[in-house]
Parts: sequence; structure tokens; C-alpha cells
Amino acid sequence: MLTWILIPGACAWFALLLLILHKMAKNGDEGIPKKKWWSRDRRVSKTAEELESTITEAVKAAPGCEAFVGVIVQRTTPKSRLDANWELRGIKFGRVDRRIAKEVLTPIVERMQREFRLLPRLSTA
Repeated sequence: MLTWILIPGACAWFALLLLILHKMAKNGDEGIPKKKWWSRDRRVSKTAEELESTITEAVKAAPGCEAFVGVIVQRTTPKSRLDANWELRGIKFGRVDRRIAKEVLTPIVERMQREFRLLPRLSTA
């Protein structure tokens, strides 16, 4: 008689625990596009602000570019599926020599266009 009470009760608690864990896992990745196993695009999605910050930090790490101020990223329409969906709209050089900064910035942007994809802008309305 006791087993008839304990087994359904334990199953109910186990099912409730699974439901809670499923709900937590589902809510934890909201806003992040899921990777599709058939997609060859392995780029990481970032917001424009995160991308601008990442590029700026990479340029500032180069010798002679410590005074670099930043960049402005602009969304573009890619010509093919694997092309970058962003480009530089502007460069804030600060007190850095422009020639040196451009030489450092060019390979960084080319590499990051292969590594990162710009997230779509979320509407606030």
C-alpha cells in the first residue's frame, strides 16, 4: 500500500523538477539566435556597441595606438549569405597617426568581419 503512494508522488516531483529545468533553460537563451547544425555560418552575433568596443580595444592594444578613440559600425546588406552584414562607417582617430591606425585597423576589421555578425536592431516600440 505504501508503494502505491510513494511511487506516484516521486514521479510527480520528478516531472515537476524536469518542467522547471526545461522552463529555466528555455528562458535563459532568449534573444540569442540558435545555431543550426546545417548552417555553415559560425560567426558570433554581437550588438553594434559590443562590436565597436571590441574593435576599439583591439586597436588600442597595438603599439602606438593607445590614444585611439573608437569606430562607428554600420549595418549593410550582404551580397551573399556568408558576407559580413556590417562595415565601418567612421573612425575616431584621436591623437594617433592616421596612417599607423589604418594599417592596424584594416586587418582587425577583416578578421572580425569573418568572426562576428551584427545583431538586428531591436525595436523599442
